[in-house]
Amino acid sequence: MMTVHRVPKIELDTGTDWTAVWTAVGTSLATIAVVVITTLYTAYSFRKTMKAQKELADEQEASRIAHSKAESVARSRQDWINSLRDAVASFISSGDDLAGASVKLHERKPVAPESHQDVQRSADLYDQLFTDVSRSLTTAKLHYSRVQLYTNPTEKETDELMTAMNAYIQACMLCQPTADLGNAVVRVAQTIIKNEWVRVKDMK
Repeated sequence: MMTVHRVPKIELDTGTDWTAVWTAVGTSLATIAVVVITTLYTAYSFRKTMKAQKELADEQEASRIAHSKAESVARSRQDWINSLRDAVASFISSGDDLAGASVKLHERKPVAPESHQDVQRSADLYDQLFTDVSRSLTTAKLHYSRVQLYTNPTEKETDELMTAMNAYIQACMLCQPTADLGNAVVRVAQTIIKNEWVRVKDMK
């Protein structure tokens, strides 16, 4: 008969697989690093994209404002051109009226008065003709002043225009030929308007 006085001690030695441990740790660290780097790159790219979009939006807004200002100035200058053209045309027209009224006044033939009524009629006719001349001259001066206010006194063409207008109005009052003088006014005005029109086109 066999007897067992002592239970054998059984020990299980599995050992530590350090290769597997470090592989697992390395994989975890690599995964973490990839996540961190990806997150940082995404944030960087997002900030860069947002900055680029803001710069583009700012440029577009600045361009829009500049274009809007240019259009506003162009419209204003176009209105100026139209106003100057109208003022010069009205001046020429008032000169025609002045010339006609002046001719009637200067060509009025005195009538030998035969009665007090004849004297009164002659005086009334003179007063009427003189009033017509004065009214036409006042209107011409009004349009002359408008043109003067529309133009730049420092520019050579403005001086030429004012000189031509003065010569024209003097001829109208003195019953002298006015056609060439009126054309001279128009030519100088056209030069000023053309120069301004070129500036307006450059603004658009």
